[in-house]
Amino acid sequence: MHGADDAPAPGRTFRMQTFRIRVPQFSRLVQPAKMYEVLRQLVALERDSHLHWVRWEQQLLFQQVLMMLAAGADARSPRPGAVVADQAASWLRKHYRERLTAKDLGEALNFHPVYIARCMKRQFGCSPMEYLLQYRLDQAKLLLLQTDLPVGQIAQDVGFHQAAYFTACFVKNEGVTPREYRRRFLQNPGAAGLDPIPTTTGGGN
Repeated sequence: MHGADDAPAPGRTFRMQTFRIRVPQFSRLVQPAKMYEVLRQLVALERDSHLHWVRWEQQLLFQQVLMMLAAGADARSPRPGAVVADQAASWLRKHYRERLTAKDLGEALNFHPVYIARCMKRQFGCSPMEYLLQYRLDQAKLLLLQTDLPVGQIAQDVGFHQAAYFTACFVKNEGVTPREYRRRFLQNPGAAGLDPIPTTTGGGN
């Protein structure tokens, strides 16, 4: 005699619901290391894909891949203005030794100089020409500390075509002349105080 607990369980019906995942054609991975590990596991399981439990595991892993791709699509893209500011900064660092104007920068990036200046002010807190000046001074400080080049030669090498103007800008920013800056460093290597301005927010040179 069977008790009530021994009665067969009534049949149950499971309703399958579909859902959508938006997978972009191009996407920046939020967790690239995790993605590579999941893909590695998928490839490793392929040799046993004839087994039922392996197919189930593959489905779970593939779902993780889709979810990570979708997360990349949902990640906030950089503002257009930030991209322009980074492009401008990169171009200025590349051409800092040359005679440059705001018009040159605008033509190189194909944007109006006023718009570029607005983007850089928002991103870096300075105008393109202020950014260029600070970058030149940072390069000059490196040359003063790492070489024996004359100050006039250093001025030319970093884009200052008048040594007197270079010295005036250096004194305004550092409080000492280039020669005094070099002399202080030779006496006290820890007093160099190099503090380069930010280069980009995402991008690279």
